[in-house]
Amino acid sequence: MKAFRLCLFMCFALLLASCTLKPTWDLLGKWQKVDGTEVMEFTGEGMMQLTDGPITINTKYKVIGGKELQLEIGSLGSVSLTVSVERNKMTLTNAKGEVFTFNKIR
Repeated sequence: MKAFRLCLFMCFALLLASCTLKPTWDLLGKWQKVDGTEVMEFTGEGMMQLTDGPITINTKYKVIGGKELQLEIGSLGSVSLTVSVERNKMTLTNAKGEVFTFNKIR
């Protein structure tokens, strides 16, 4: 009976871990803004690179609760965006309600 409970607990723990990590996995890769030239690239090491023409910005990111993307902006603090990833489409929404759509390019 104890072995069954332990096995059940381990399965539940793995299920929870996979649910919380999946949005980060979906986010990894390169994304191009649908109506712009900006390209965002997310790595598995928690780094994001934003490129727009000759300008490139490197910053740290975190996914919180599977729905919030938090970008560290150095001494300016952090920016939180609501993130949604469905297949090859990423939607970011800022605190003002502005929506930015990106397509996965790699």
